[in-house]
Amino acid sequence: MEFMKYAELSGSSDQDILDYLKLHDLQYVDNRTKKGCLWIKGDKDISPIIKNIKKIYGISFIFKSEVKCLAGGPGWWLKERKMVKYRIS
Repeated sequence: MEFMKYAELSGSSDQDILDYLKLHDLQYVDNRTKKGCLWIKGDKDISPIIKNIKKIYGISFIFKSEVKCLAGGPGWWLKERKMVKYRIS
């Protein structure tokens, strides 16, 4: 199995995804440099945007109803510190 950075596969980067979140006026907390997660603030009402992220960038976020770093509010999280896709070669 070969591991490749997502940017190498699609031309996308972490910054592209953060820019996408800003474009949609979504607040986020990026704790990946501290071995944490990328969190997007929002409830299930932002599901269409989350689905578009998966369609465009190939990454999936997981919903959690109470998130400490989002002041106890709901959010979506991504564990990967870098956007990574797996490809069998």
